[in-house]
Amino acid sequence: MPPPLPPEILDTITDWVAQLEPEPASSSSLKSLALTSRQYFTYRAQSHLFRMRIVAEDELGTTLDILRGNTALFTHVRSLAIALQYAHPDDRGDASQTEAQFYIPMLSVLDNLHNATSLVILCLKSDSTPSRASEWATWSMLSPLCREMLDKAFRRPSINTLFILGLRDIPLQKIQVMPNLTMLLLEKYSGFTVQESKDEASRDTQNRSNLGLAPNSIQWMSLYRSGILAATLIPSFCDLPHLTLEIAGVDQHVATWGVLRTGPQRLESLALRYTNRVSSGRRNSNLLSECFSEFKRAGRSLPTLTNLRYLSITANAFYDSSEPDYRVPVPSFVPHFLTALITQNPQHSLEVMEITPQWGVFVEGSGFLPPDAPPMIDRGNGGWGQLCEALSNRRLFARLRVVRAIPFPEIKNWTGVRAKDIEAAFQKTVTPQAKAEMHSVLGGMGAGTMVDVGLDEKVKVVVDEIIRRILPNGFLDRVESLLS
Repeated sequence: MPPPLPPEILDTITDWVAQLEPEPASSSSLKSLALTSRQYFTYRAQSHLFRMRIVAEDELGTTLDILRGNTALFTHVRSLAIALQYAHPDDRGDASQTEAQFYIPMLSVLDNLHNATSLVILCLKSDSTPSRASEWATWSMLSPLCREMLDKAFRRPSINTLFILGLRDIPLQKIQVMPNLTMLLLEKYSGFTVQESKDEASRDTQNRSNLGLAPNSIQWMSLYRSGILAATLIPSFCDLPHLTLEIAGVDQHVATWGVLRTGPQRLESLALRYTNRVSSGRRNSNLLSECFSEFKRAGRSLPTLTNLRYLSITANAFYDSSEPDYRVPVPSFVPHFLTALITQNPQHSLEVMEITPQWGVFVEGSGFLPPDAPPMIDRGNGGWGQLCEALSNRRLFARLRVVRAIPFPEIKNWTGVRAKDIEAAFQKTVTPQAKAEMHSVLGGMGAGTMVDVGLDEKVKVVVDEIIRRILPNGFLDRVESLLS
């Protein structure tokens, strides 16, 4: 019997059902559609249902049993996430059952993983070790069989994207054997070391001469809450076309600018995210102002980067108390830091500049600004006028097409049962006012530069498209999907 509709239309119907689901891998609609016709819908539905698979150590069976029961499903897997439950060695009980039910079956699963392009390693802290909240797993703390499983996963030749969360001191040579690795993302203090454990000293001898060098195939690297890489590893990792660094400590700031001072000429996109997240068990509240002070003392500046087309700077001063008198405006060191960073040397190829200031705003109990509050972003005060003049200077930025400067004020002192009402009022009044004030500062940059402050959805769409052309291969989409 011929199909009721052309196969292309049936496939399109299945794809639309998948797009309507927030998580296609758990879509009841897709599962129902797959059962309606094994001939017309099952294969296409399975390609969505099994495209992203998570295998978790604390959920033994399920996905493993499904894949092992029908090896044809492996052809659909494009992204594999391995979730490990890490327990401190002192708290770890008998691991033989876990090894028999998870690690050993995973070795056979990996043998059939021929089409996966994305590998996610999630090392999650076990609830059995609450007293060791500041500790994260290291490679040497994993069991030998777990390390063997991960080593096999790293060696899959189809993998081009690697995302690691919560695993430290991975021997660098583990990724040097990944010939097609192009994107590397590290989060929650993950990182590499050039040191080998004693039981692995005899392995990967062909890479021994390359210790400390990043694989030549890597094009993109992002570090989130990862701490900067060890000093011996920074230079080779930072000489990449696309680099995102989250800076959560003055030491990371110094290390980052020590590398950027050399002017890595392959850089096409650079994102620096200054954040005062908790680092090493404590929050550095005055991180941004301390980094600015160090920046001035050391006479630092962003050197001319010949191929740099995209520059993004996030300046988070929410907890910063170095200016105790401010109540509403952005702390003055924020625009001065941004201006000092970008104005010393020209960036002849730069096309897009993204600036994201974040700061705390004291509001009344209603969520509104006090009646006598000064402007949050004032061209005549606090360095914003200097920043606008710098961005308008064609001798510095000859090819600048887009400036995206979206301010993020955050409530500093709201509490109580009406918190949601206060937040709603704040987002309805204070946030649009901050965006309007930013537009009044940057809106007159000239006809050749588009300014996006987050007020106009049509402008946002145009700017997003320009950025995606500069950052090819769906980089932003891939990063957002992995981090979510």
